[in-house]
Amino acid sequence: MAHFHVPHEYVQGLFKAGEKLLGPFGHAGGTLPSPSATLPAVLRFSQLQGRYCQQQFALGMSIMGSVLGNGGEPVVTSEPGDRRFHGKDWRENAWSDLLKQSYLLNSQLLAEWIDAADLNEKEGHKVGDSLRGSSSTR
Repeated sequence: MAHFHVPHEYVQGLFKAGEKLLGPFGHAGGTLPSPSATLPAVLRFSQLQGRYCQQQFALGMSIMGSVLGNGGEPVVTSEPGDRRFHGKDWRENAWSDLLKQSYLLNSQLLAEWIDAADLNEKEGHKVGDSLRGSSSTR
């Protein structure tokens, strides 16, 4: 196990790991950006993730209310014209509704991450095209 004697080495190690993970979204190769340069992006992604967690919690509470017979308003709905969820089971079965809304929230989050990633036009289209194969929320 490697020990870091200087906090700077630890932070640089974290940035290197993050660069490998997020390389396709921007800072692949070259020098690592300074922490202050990446702060706005980190805050954007943190806000998106925080809102997503709130929506998932609200979805869980809504589904529990629906299962208990208290109704429950949907947290997210499909876009007009999206015919994938028009069957009555998607509306009447609480577990199918949970699956549908979870899928829609996940698709929405991925689309927002792509928008927040500041990709150039070519990269944005490439990633967006990959998502559109599994989602119509973008």
